[in-house]
Amino acid sequence: MFVSSSRTTSALCCRWHQSPQRNTIINACSRPIEMVEPPYWLTNKSVDEMLSEEYDPLRKEFMAALAEEEIKVLKYITGVDSNMPRLSEVMEQAWTMGTFWYTLALSSPTGLFGLFYQHIQPLLSGGESEEFGEVMPFFWVKNVGEFVARKLSDKKQCDADLQLAFTESKQS
Repeated sequence: MFVSSSRTTSALCCRWHQSPQRNTIINACSRPIEMVEPPYWLTNKSVDEMLSEEYDPLRKEFMAALAEEEIKVLKYITGVDSNMPRLSEVMEQAWTMGTFWYTLALSSPTGLFGLFYQHIQPLLSGGESEEFGEVMPFFWVKNVGEFVARKLSDKKQCDADLQLAFTESKQS
């Protein structure tokens, strides 16, 4: 829980597994402490149905229990740097800053769309959806101006081709 050394982290992420038949490397995903979030299922809803006002009281109860357990564990562990961040503190900061929604969206591709529009976009735009609409296209594709110009040109050509096709069919 309090791993900070890159050597230790690497040892946790990539462990050499030996078997009589062969040697294999097992890779496991190890999230940074900032990306660990309280369980989303506390409200018994999917991530794209979560509402802050329903989730927050349950999250607070969970966080209080986690902080209490961390204190108990730290009393029994010797040699732990007391200045190291506690998981509960980092998780609380993620909630306060709004990064909780980003990490939740990253861990749930099926809920990403709903999380973005319900929780992330309001953080970025401050409720000004028109302003956000002017900025958002720049995140769709590289060189968005060229992309839009090409699409407009394609549409113009398509319209001309359709007009020509219908004109020719009427004359036949």
